[in-house]
Amino acid sequence: MIFYSSTGNCKVFDICKNYPISQIRMKRIFIKITLWGIIVSGCSNHETINEYYQQTVRVNSAKSYSFTIYKDMKSSDNSSVIYYLHGSGGDHNSWINSHKKIINEFRLKHKPSPVIIGISFGNRWLLTPEYPGKNKSGFLEYFIEKVIPDIEKQLEYPVKQRYVMGISMGALSAAQLIFRFPELFDKGIIITPPIYPFSIYSEKDVIDSFIHNENFRLPGLKRWFSSNILRRDVLHNTVYTNIMIFKSFYFPDQEAWEKGDILKNIIKPRFNKKIPVYISCGLYEENGFYPGAELLTFKASEQSYSVKWRSLNGGHMAIDETEIADFLME
Repeated sequence: MIFYSSTGNCKVFDICKNYPISQIRMKRIFIKITLWGIIVSGCSNHETINEYYQQTVRVNSAKSYSFTIYKDMKSSDNSSVIYYLHGSGGDHNSWINSHKKIINEFRLKHKPSPVIIGISFGNRWLLTPEYPGKNKSGFLEYFIEKVIPDIEKQLEYPVKQRYVMGISMGALSAAQLIFRFPELFDKGIIITPPIYPFSIYSEKDVIDSFIHNENFRLPGLKRWFSSNILRRDVLHNTVYTNIMIFKSFYFPDQEAWEKGDILKNIIKPRFNKKIPVYISCGLYEENGFYPGAELLTFKASEQSYSVKWRSLNGGHMAIDETEIADFLME
């Protein structure tokens, strides 16, 4: 490339005067490598964010919520929708930050991707059945009766395939939806659901026994670090903290827990319809959720759901985006 001055003189000759030929060649090589890196980088990212249409809506009501509609501008199946339920601390924009890889898999295989709806009632929320005297209950019925119809009125085409996907806190809400209202959903994706294989109102010795057994699932180095360096049982504190949160915000007594416990309230699909459900959890999940995820898989299979269980090599945030994309495309 040659740059001209305002007087019209070619400045390339000035460059030649000041730099040896070898340095000029090196500069040219550097520029070519830089340009090639930019091109390759752009291709590997697939420009996912720039090619998405996004619309965010804030709904002010008795149970206020926000949602963002994500649609691939190049290839989108407008008749398929994924309701994405984020984890604790996330919001309605969490999808695009965490799961670009899933949409990229659709593009790599030249298949239209569903419309994604990231939805949020705040930083921390669960879809729990209505229970008298608890202001954070009733979100489950509200989601089914109000949220889904109102959102889908804004879409361009009628929804023919409806999926739900949740991670961590959102995974428990996703389980409540797919297993209580199987006629409304065609697929479910449940990643690290916060489920324990006991009642949160169980006796202390039952909970302590569970914690003792679960400690041996964690890698030896992590156990050693907790007991010798931190001088405390991290899993013990985590489990009891989670139980306190469940009791304080969502399940104030045993009756409320019985009503909200998804392990005891899985509804069998009509006509033995085999609804596909993907459930995964990290083998070294540090909150003690692994046995509950396994039990959820077993209970759902008993009720005729077609469950794909994945034990991943990792902790709480273990996720396999390629597998999830393949599951959606099946």
